[in-house]
Amino acid sequence: MSTAAARPKPLNRQLSWFSSAAGFINTDHAAAAGLRPGLIIGLFYFNRPLKLQDLRYAIRERLLPLPRFSQRVVDDGKGLSLVDVEVDLTHHVCEVEQTSAWSDTQFNEWVASRHHPVHALDVERPLWQVRLVPRLEDGRCVLVFLVDHCIGDGTALVAALLSLLDGGGTLGAPPPRRLAPPEVGPWARLWQCVSGVFKGLHDPLLPADPPNPLKQRDYMAPEGDKVVAQSDAVPLELIVLG
Repeated sequence: MSTAAARPKPLNRQLSWFSSAAGFINTDHAAAAGLRPGLIIGLFYFNRPLKLQDLRYAIRERLLPLPRFSQRVVDDGKGLSLVDVEVDLTHHVCEVEQTSAWSDTQFNEWVASRHHPVHALDVERPLWQVRLVPRLEDGRCVLVFLVDHCIGDGTALVAALLSLLDGGGTLGAPPPRRLAPPEVGPWARLWQCVSGVFKGLHDPLLPADPPNPLKQRDYMAPEGDKVVAQSDAVPLELIVLG
């Protein structure tokens, strides 16, 4: 079975200012400044083991038709854009090697380590990965989704990842339709340009946020270690997207 994604019609798209800001953190300039990419991590727990080939098949059929999962970020000189590329699922979807089942503490430490620069997503490929952790001490396995923030926000990514599942919480669903981006008229483009310039001139003049427990200095500095804490798992049937 081939793990290469079927290539749809090429579709190039300019990133929004927010996605461009998130994508910029993946560039060499940001890396030299010690910035870390905005990584979104999603966890799916399964009571029964999963087969890697079945997982790759489900992702190829259901996730890759969503344009941003089969595109990489490039700098075309006018800003950051997304361009279609071939997706190698043997790189993007892999099983984690374990010598024994992991405890919750060991698993959380492994998840936290994904934020370290040595595990940064490859900017020459689409900015996402899926890792299958086959064994926890309680008998479950975990799908770990690592997605760069420039691909989408948390709510949109939850909807995209849930498309991998059917009502019974197993891998299976018809693939989503691949839609071209809406046409943007000249007046809308002019407004986006004017509002962007205004925001760029106005925001630096705003006073700094007051100190608070949620704000830390140099929170993206390389020397800071990430830790992971998580609540109990949420049953799939309780997840409702409005």
